[in-house]
Amino acid sequence: MNARPQPFSGEEIRAARTAANGRRLVEVLEERAGLHAPSFVARLAATVDAPALDMATLLSADPCFEHLSFGDALRDECLVLRREAEPPVLVVADPFDDALRDRVAALLGGAARFGVAHRSDIAARLHRYEEGSRALDSVAPAGAAGGRDEAIEELSLKNISNDTSPVVRLVNSTLPDALKSG
Repeated sequence: MNARPQPFSGEEIRAARTAANGRRLVEVLEERAGLHAPSFVARLAATVDAPALDMATLLSADPCFEHLSFGDALRDECLVLRREAEPPVLVVADPFDDALRDRVAALLGGAARFGVAHRSDIAARLHRYEEGSRALDSVAPAGAAGGRDEAIEELSLKNISNDTSPVVRLVNSTLPDALKSG
């Protein structure tokens, strides 16, 4: 039976806040703790009384971007996961970001559960989703663009979501697939 990880003490959190100097509290805590990512996440989750989620858990559920956009998930280092017949789970790298938790909980109608994962695991899960979302990459035959590949700007979900105009995002999201299919 595994012992419950020791939460960060109030003193550790206060000291990290004092040393933050504009950096996020969670980054300073991780730096000061000197732990490997799984141990750090376990202590962080114990501090806020939430489950610690590893990469296998993140991969076992589907990311949901109905209420939280892909770009917002990348920027805020968070992710909403869904499993069939279960409420969504908001996975965050920074459980001290109350504004983020409140905003996403409101978007989800307050029905979300909450979990903590390491920011590198969240980024890796988002990257896997992005790679899997390039719809026509695997369908278009090699060389179908007839030498136009060099003229196609690299457009990823991250780059597309950074555009502010919905029309620009729509065009940017469909243009690469259209050019590749010839």
